[in-house]
Amino acid sequence: MKKWYAVLGTILLVLILLGITRGSNPGTSSDKALGPVQAHVPAPDNRSWATVGQAGISANKATDISLAVSATGTAYVAYNDTMLGVTVQRFNGTSWELVGAAGFSPSAIPRLTIDSTGKPLVVFVDGTHAQAMRFDGQSWVTSGQMDFSPNNAFAGSLVAAGGRLYSAFGILVGNDNPKVFEYNGTTWTILPPNPANLFDQLNYHWSSSLAVDGTGAPYIATADGSASGRATVTKWDGTSWVRVGSAGFSEGGETQGAAVHLPALAFDSTNHPYLAYIQDQSGPEPRVSVMKNNGAGWALVGAAGISPPAVESSILVVDSLDIPFVSYVHTNGAVFPVEVLKFDGVAWVPTGPGGGAAVGVTTDAFSSSFVKGPSGTLYLAFADHSAGDKVTIAAYR
Repeated sequence: MKKWYAVLGTILLVLILLGITRGSNPGTSSDKALGPVQAHVPAPDNRSWATVGQAGISANKATDISLAVSATGTAYVAYNDTMLGVTVQRFNGTSWELVGAAGFSPSAIPRLTIDSTGKPLVVFVDGTHAQAMRFDGQSWVTSGQMDFSPNNAFAGSLVAAGGRLYSAFGILVGNDNPKVFEYNGTTWTILPPNPANLFDQLNYHWSSSLAVDGTGAPYIATADGSASGRATVTKWDGTSWVRVGSAGFSEGGETQGAAVHLPALAFDSTNHPYLAYIQDQSGPEPRVSVMKNNGAGWALVGAAGISPPAVESSILVVDSLDIPFVSYVHTNGAVFPVEVLKFDGVAWVPTGPGGGAAVGVTTDAFSSSFVKGPSGTLYLAFADHSAGDKVTIAAYR
């Protein structure tokens, strides 16, 4: 009998020890009885906004601001100085300095990028035709042929990738379809039109709706007149334009199906496109929504209508950590906060000082620009009301 009790005691001791061991090992099936597995929480983002150099760097009031950052991290900004014309400056690590002469072109809406040689290049509409100018180290010179766009061009966009430049303009003829141009270093060539009418009805202020993915392929987003003004995205595959997802896919807003305004594209590190847009611009409460295409289709990122009502100038950036950010101008009074939100994996949250979304204040709803640099730093430029409506640049790092 004693042997039987000893054996039983040994068995019970082994079972107890096994139970203690399993209970101390997180991630085993026994943990599932304790409750649901916690969702992944992103690491805390300790970055904050700070002015780059001095505030108010332009000589006079500025409009139509465009930012670009070189591969080495030098920030450039182009703008229309209301007294001088198109002007470009760069940050030398301590202060902002002119790139060439101030006002090297008459007043226009410049769009800025950095070409494959590291030189800044701007495009703009001079009268009714598109022009391109490049800084050669001494002065601004014409890049490619003069007046390379058709007549009646307006607004514009400019992106660089893979040693080539792409620019697009609305054309005030026919159905206002955008025209997209490719620059090979010598000549601007118009890409073939879209005979299937894959994009239509370009909005006037649309500088961010042309973008290139990590492979150098250009995409364009428009308010599609053939889809009740909802968003359609198309991609140039080297031969023709092809749709990315379905036509008129956009969602959100007070009035389902209302035309989108200011579509803005960006890509994550896996080349999945994101699109920000303002829904219900003509409705009572226009707000920003963001969608992503994961290869299977477009879906909202977070909730629809993430901004307050009454907004303009939506611009989208996906940072080096694949966190999407959206900026917009909140046109809710005599002065307009320039606000930036980021998606934390669950919801869109403010990034501004003091826990708010505002990074600065402007009086021009269309005078802001938002880009990322090669190190992951984000740059925001705007016509700063607190500095006499001159250009101020802030960095998030």
